[in-house]
Amino acid sequence: MPEESASTHPEAKSSGIGRDIFCVLALAAVVFLLLHESLFTGKGLVAADAVLKFPPWNRDVRPSNFLLADQYWTFLPTQELMHREKGFPLWNPYICCGAPNLGAIQGALFFPIRLLLAPLGPFNASGPAAFIKLCMAGWFTILYMRLLGVTRPAALFAGIVFSLSGFMIVWLGHPHVNCAMWLPLLLWFVEKSFRLEPGELNSRRAFRLWVGFALAYACLILGGHPPTAIHVTLVVMTYFGFRFFCSGQYRWQRIVWLAGAIGVGLLLAAPQILPFIEYYRNSSSPEAVGALKRWSAHITVPSLIHFLLPNALGSPALGNEDMPTRLDWSATDNYIERTGYVGILPLFLAAYGVAFRRCKFTWFFCGLVAASIVVIYDILPFSLVLRVLPILSNVDQTRLFLVVGFGVAVLAAFGWDELTERARSYRRAKIALLDAVHHSFLIRQVLLLGGGLVAVVVLAIWPKRWPRWVPMVLGLGWTCADLLCFGTGFNPSISRELYYPSTPAIEWLKKDDSLFRVFGGGTMLPPNTAQVFGLSDARAG
Repeated sequence: MPEESASTHPEAKSSGIGRDIFCVLALAAVVFLLLHESLFTGKGLVAADAVLKFPPWNRDVRPSNFLLADQYWTFLPTQELMHREKGFPLWNPYICCGAPNLGAIQGALFFPIRLLLAPLGPFNASGPAAFIKLCMAGWFTILYMRLLGVTRPAALFAGIVFSLSGFMIVWLGHPHVNCAMWLPLLLWFVEKSFRLEPGELNSRRAFRLWVGFALAYACLILGGHPPTAIHVTLVVMTYFGFRFFCSGQYRWQRIVWLAGAIGVGLLLAAPQILPFIEYYRNSSSPEAVGALKRWSAHITVPSLIHFLLPNALGSPALGNEDMPTRLDWSATDNYIERTGYVGILPLFLAAYGVAFRRCKFTWFFCGLVAASIVVIYDILPFSLVLRVLPILSNVDQTRLFLVVGFGVAVLAAFGWDELTERARSYRRAKIALLDAVHHSFLIRQVLLLGGGLVAVVVLAIWPKRWPRWVPMVLGLGWTCADLLCFGTGFNPSISRELYYPSTPAIEWLKKDDSLFRVFGGGTMLPPNTAQVFGLSDARAG
């Protein structure tokens, strides 16, 4: 018989497509609030205005987010090339003496969402692409959580937390999210396969499930960020092993199906993988990556405070990024690298779920999160082990914030259902409303932290005989406000006139139809940006 779900909540067993659609629409509405500027105001969700600080623009502007340099120096120029060529340019003639374009995998040339929005161009497609990615990540999480048996509100809560978590927000404009978004869907396929009857392991139903897994895995690889794809693959294989040994049914057909599905997924993504491997092997990348010693990368332990106050040391979007110097703080971790914020209420609900929900899924995701934290902060000398492991020695393990964000979202959903089940009649708590809130970036965080604590208390003591929708709305509403407050502005929306505007010098160069390459001294016309204007640069960045 198929195994029991992780939850025995009565609502988890109820059906109703209308309620499922409501969850999907609610999630989409939250993501829309985050990205509305780039969806309907004609702005682009790009940080390209940062290049205006450099010559030949030399504008006195404050970059909307200077830390997103990879976007405006590498990804956007490459996407502009692909849009201008109106096809699949395998070669980039505009940098150095020419370089492989398809082999530079981070361009994600064949990624489905990029192909879908290709006619719009990078500027116009940036907002819709981000919307689709975050919505799909949230929807896949809801789908997976419902399969585990949690209630719809809890599943919606998990979907919102994961899609708006720190990893998904800070890497939204990078190929990292292209890969990260498939994690819950791949887990859904694995979990679904373990719900099959023993006699169905070789059935058409099983075949369809593993074909779906293969397609999702191909999309993961086509996302364009191998390190994130490696992390997702490790999580999926670890989850498969956990389910295999916990099922008590050691059917080796399951392993064959998994290996076959991964193999088919790799074959489907071969047009992207093979050129990348060839380019990687014949370039200086292996030596450069080895010199970076990625196996030793970790975040300093004091930076754990950012799980409660993500902007405690300032933010490139909000300012005050000189706070570490002013506070004589020894941590110099990059804001993007150190941020794994998941919201205040989800942290407490996750802790509640770990403390009171006794099920194997709780222990698995608790162990997964704990192991990721240990590696990220190098609490134990795992870096020495990673150093000698092939492939993993060249992967930045601080990106395991993806696993932390997803694991906390799952545990928070468990805690949500457990808390609502354990609610008893206590005295009603009275909440004092603040008449005004100071706009200091740090005060706002403290208020969010305090409000999250208040929300936890109210959820815990809300009388069972009173309407249950009130604490549900409070919990969802506060978490949405918390994560929207965190995520808004980090990925800036800029107007079209700030997006690689031309200058008289650039127009003069474009009129020259002879064969030449430009070379900007110092920061003049930063590397890669020349190809936005169809100019060939002797450099590359």
